[in-house]
Amino acid sequence: MKKLVKSSYFAIIMLFIYIPVVIMVIFSFNSGDTVFNFVHFSGKAYDDFVHNSPFVKSIITSLFVAVVSTLISLIIGVAAAIGLSKCKPLSQKAWFGIANVPLINADVVTAVSLMIIFLLAGMKFGIGTLLFAHISFNVPYVLITVMPRLRKVDPSILEAAQDLGSKPYQILWKVVLPILKPAIITAGAIAFSMSFDDFIISYFTGGSQTNVSTFIYTAKKIKPFIYAFGTLLVAVIIFAILVWNVFQTIKNKNKKTEEELRQGDYKTPQFDRYYKKLNQEYLILNTKKVMHHSWRIDLWIRYWWIKLLIKVYLLKNYGKRISRLEWKQYEIRNEIRNEKRYYSRLEKTKKAIVKVRKDLKKKSNDSKKKQRLKNQLIRLLDRKKELEAEIEWMENRDEKAARHAARIQRQIDRWVKEFEQGKQEKTLSKKDLVWYKKKIKGLEQWKLEVEEGKNHYRLRKTTKKLNELRDLKSNKIEALSTRLEVLNAQLYLWKDITDDYDKTINQSQGQLEIVMLQAYRNHHLEATLSKVEVKILHLEKKVTHLQTKVDRKAVKVLNLDSQGNNRPKVKNWWQKSWKTLGVFVIALGAFSGLTVAYVKNNIYDLVVANWGEYIDPELINKFQKTTGYKINYQTFDANETLYNKLYTFTYDLMVPSDYMVQKLADENKLSLVDWSKLNIQKPTQVISNYLDDTIKVPSDEATKEVINSSLTTLMSKSVVKETDETTGEQYNILDYAIPYFWGDLTLVFNQNNPKLNNFLTSYGLTVDDNNQVQPKNSSLDWQIIKAAGQAGLNVQLNNDPKNIFMIGAEILYGRTNLKTNSEVDQAYSYLRDLIKDKHISLAEGDSLITTVEEGQFDIALMYNGDALFSQLNRDLKKLPTDFAYGRVKADALTSPLAGVGTINQRTNVYSDNMVIAKDAHHKQAAYDFINFIYNAKNATANSSYVGLASPLDSVLTDLSNTSVDDDGFSEYKNLYQPIAVDASYYSGTEPLAFINNNEVDAYLVKKFNDLLTSINY
Repeated sequence: MKKLVKSSYFAIIMLFIYIPVVIMVIFSFNSGDTVFNFVHFSGKAYDDFVHNSPFVKSIITSLFVAVVSTLISLIIGVAAAIGLSKCKPLSQKAWFGIANVPLINADVVTAVSLMIIFLLAGMKFGIGTLLFAHISFNVPYVLITVMPRLRKVDPSILEAAQDLGSKPYQILWKVVLPILKPAIITAGAIAFSMSFDDFIISYFTGGSQTNVSTFIYTAKKIKPFIYAFGTLLVAVIIFAILVWNVFQTIKNKNKKTEEELRQGDYKTPQFDRYYKKLNQEYLILNTKKVMHHSWRIDLWIRYWWIKLLIKVYLLKNYGKRISRLEWKQYEIRNEIRNEKRYYSRLEKTKKAIVKVRKDLKKKSNDSKKKQRLKNQLIRLLDRKKELEAEIEWMENRDEKAARHAARIQRQIDRWVKEFEQGKQEKTLSKKDLVWYKKKIKGLEQWKLEVEEGKNHYRLRKTTKKLNELRDLKSNKIEALSTRLEVLNAQLYLWKDITDDYDKTINQSQGQLEIVMLQAYRNHHLEATLSKVEVKILHLEKKVTHLQTKVDRKAVKVLNLDSQGNNRPKVKNWWQKSWKTLGVFVIALGAFSGLTVAYVKNNIYDLVVANWGEYIDPELINKFQKTTGYKINYQTFDANETLYNKLYTFTYDLMVPSDYMVQKLADENKLSLVDWSKLNIQKPTQVISNYLDDTIKVPSDEATKEVINSSLTTLMSKSVVKETDETTGEQYNILDYAIPYFWGDLTLVFNQNNPKLNNFLTSYGLTVDDNNQVQPKNSSLDWQIIKAAGQAGLNVQLNNDPKNIFMIGAEILYGRTNLKTNSEVDQAYSYLRDLIKDKHISLAEGDSLITTVEEGQFDIALMYNGDALFSQLNRDLKKLPTDFAYGRVKADALTSPLAGVGTINQRTNVYSDNMVIAKDAHHKQAAYDFINFIYNAKNATANSSYVGLASPLDSVLTDLSNTSVDDDGFSEYKNLYQPIAVDASYYSGTEPLAFINNNEVDAYLVKKFNDLLTSINY
């Protein structure tokens, strides 16, 4: 078992590493749009990958940055290593330690430090800052890879080059760099891989540049095209490894061929085969006998069995075991020799002491030499004491061993006496007799070991075992070979060519018949011999042809002259340089192509910042083809990330959430929307039409797309600026933003658990035919979370600070937002007691989606779009539709806080919006892009791809219509559409969306972190 584990350990590790890669390759051929279920094999993911222009651009950026940073890092790192090698050891060690600090330092610290430096330097974040950052962390990797190799360079080689008249640059190019070539290649590979997949440093310093890691990290959902990219990357790596191995195999084969030609062993197996056949044919020709095979099956079975046994014995690890024993024998002999040398070393030490004492008397006037000799004398005296102590221990050991052997002999005599006495008196059982024999034998071996000495005993045993193993190997194979030869003679039989005719002639009686048979016999003999002669000629031609090929190969490879002597190989400039030139041309062409691709992809007319996977990539390609604009499409994963990036880069068009729109507008970072340039009706007119049916829409607006009136009403309540400094007007979100997607926070109920159904009934709730949770004799309020936890149900909550504190805000104050720090403290107190319930957990967005999709929950609080995504994936997996959904709506509840009074509870309704930056460079392109996205057909495709509600009424209608929708949204119409489409849901003056409040928001995040800490402790 132990041997099995040892032999399979490496295979287990390889499986552990490569199973995820294999799964990724399999899922790259998934025809579905998710990675959670495999529908059937298809190349759709690869088609999506090729046509996903933002992702392809990120790959080009990663390749360009990795190649450039690697080349520059190699130049700097190799030069630094050569420079450090010339420093004093102490300085070299200090500088090398300083250079390694970035390797030890955390990536996030390095990233923030570089970002601060670039900000202080006033640099524009982009390709320049990204390259500087990558070079800064690549150089140490080059240094630590090249430096050890440089330390192994023999100084005598450099001195020899100098003695031969080489100049410093010649020594560098022709001596140092060729020696360092393997280390430089390794360093380049490490630097390239580190740069290509770097995320943290690129994230902070990239500015407008998005590499592969940043794109994947900021993606809202992992799509199969990312698996396709991973598969292609693995394929490229495997292809590179195969090409390299083929190159090395060819190179090694050429070396082997040259060596065989020098030794005369080239094509020896083929020559042997030909000569073996020739010998057989000559034997037939000379003896006039042919070989026949025996038809005895039993002999053939024995023959092949013995051949198999010979192979088995040859494969057995005798050689390895013999080598181990030989090494053990060598070590033991060395120990024995060292013990014998102690006496000679002691004599030499005594002579050296006498000599030093004589020198001391002669150098009595020279104080320095006298002191040096005194130190030497002290060392020799110490050495003498050590040797004498060792010899004394060895002599005492021998005396002790003799006494010990005598004691063992007395024990042996006593046990032998007891054994003989018991044997004579027959008082010992068979088991006792065996025990006595074993005991006496063990004592005799112990006595031998003591008498001989441990090392001598070990040497004798090892030598004996080694000889036995050698004899076993040779005798077994020799015996089997002898048996094989005997069987060979029985299986391969020789008989005369005319043997059959001779037997017939001997049995014939008629003279005429005998004469005819003799004629046939002679004819058969001549025909057979003629065939043999033809075969011999044919084989001799083959031998001659093969020898000619070998001679030509030898002339070509060994550069032989007409007399067969080696000529010095003189290569012209092309023969010397064609490999280097070829590599240089290929590398230059590849780099030029990469540079052109990068430059083309970075000449753009519009810069867009959007959430990851928040747009159908096909729409980007379609927009670029239709309008001729080039888009620099950037992604982010949080509103705060977008806000921070605005310090380092300017976007034309962004898609922040509602509260971030307020923050940006309040800081004067957004332009007012010119609705006259858009193919969307102006929201104020929509509101008027929604409030008063008598107001008519102007004719020029009649053909424009209409934003959902409920969404417009909700957004208009979010004030951005109380009064503008220049105009004195009051603005809301709709003056700065165009709704892009919207949704709400939804409660999802897993009806698989009967306990949950009983809980809903006891809470006064019921589930209708549309899987909507409806009040039966009460309302659906936020207190249900606490009640569910107390009932032992598994409750999962979206782990977002604002969403979590919204629960407390709604329960305590009946509104979505907290306005003061004291209100945050009150909500914190309530939430701390709530979250401490072991049945209530917080989960990240993607983790929550997976948890809900797999049904590992009872109640979950999540965005309606995420809930829809989980439900559609369950449908693809053909899992039962057993989820129910509900939005909180409770009127006239009493707040737990004294003095607050009666409150109404609702849920958060959010919107992500398109905004144009104040200092945007391409405003017209931004308006064109907005119009393109809000085209009814494009908006429908986009909403269907992302899975969130569109702000346009026409899209909401289409995706809710069974005859039009083909993505499953119509089946879950009430889940796809936010609850706010019902005008009766919204009441009061407080907005349902989150509002921006800088000081309170910062304090809320701090208390949220305290809340997480309170969960853990």
